[in-house]
Amino acid sequence: MLAVLCLAAFLALSLTLGVCLTTPERLHEVALWIERAQRIPSPVLNLPERASLALGGGRVRRVRATASVPESFSLPTSGPVVAVAEREGELVAATFDDGAYRVVAGADPGRLPLGDAVNDLAFDSAGTLYAATDDGAFRLDAKGACRLGVGAFSAVAVWRGQPWFSSRRGLSVQGERGFVTYGIPAGFEAQSPGSLSACGEVLCVGAADGLWDYDGTRFRHHTSGSGSLPTDYVTAVAFGSGRRWAGTFDGGLARVGEGDGRRYAPADGLPEGRVQPRALAVADDTVYASTPTGLLLLRGDRAALVADGLPQAELTAARVARAGGVWVGYRGGISRVVAELAP
Repeated sequence: MLAVLCLAAFLALSLTLGVCLTTPERLHEVALWIERAQRIPSPVLNLPERASLALGGGRVRRVRATASVPESFSLPTSGPVVAVAEREGELVAATFDDGAYRVVAGADPGRLPLGDAVNDLAFDSAGTLYAATDDGAFRLDAKGACRLGVGAFSAVAVWRGQPWFSSRRGLSVQGERGFVTYGIPAGFEAQSPGSLSACGEVLCVGAADGLWDYDGTRFRHHTSGSGSLPTDYVTAVAFGSGRRWAGTFDGGLARVGEGDGRRYAPADGLPEGRVQPRALAVADDTVYASTPTGLLLLRGDRAALVADGLPQAELTAARVARAGGVWVGYRGGISRVVAELAP
């Protein structure tokens, strides 16, 4: 059934976006990408609305970029790595369908007791690891794994010292009152919330119907219709240098802010518009996005797509690295990539 849905989605997408049906391998690649984007919290494939370019575009100059890979780690799986979390002395990678692993240089990766389908990871300041999985929301510390909430969860982020999880039921937090979920009665009506990021004073939530933010009291909704996004299907959110960023299913990137919003879409010169689920990171004023065709970099009005020199062209995760650059995930492993845009 899923294969039929993927094929139908791809056919519709090809008609809408002009994607060529070339080979079975290409069809399989796109079907897998759509499956990863849509698996959580619902297996139903709803294609996004077409891009509304009402948001002012930031004209992009395509430039060259140099990239090096100082570190790489292989995992005992051929599946894609969809999340990376790092703190001092500890690195963890999660795969789409083969669990999560603690990665240590010079040693075999150690599998964590978090089930097979791990969608996102986050450390808090004390070193406790939280995981959003198809089997529940988990906390993992020295005492072992503890399931905080039952059900399928798509993303996790630590904001204001507490772990927050997204699911089709809404936005959940583990706090003094236990595991509490905010849904429609609380004003959170997001469709398929799938990505989370601590964005300073607010918690950012990427969903199929736009970008939501929560200040601890109320929710706000940003869409292409409100002029905040190039298209409504937000697959990834990130925060850096005081700015909120959204990555979309096929419309590129958006810088979100009152009077400071900009879209960076293929129509503006961006070399790739598809941002993988939860695969957006910001460091030193550079935005990194893992895409099906390489690592997308944006800094000011300059952008580049890097694929040469990377272990694989299709990247499925992105997280800022403590040692510099960005951790990227792909099938069977992770690498730390240090890239620089040409002037």
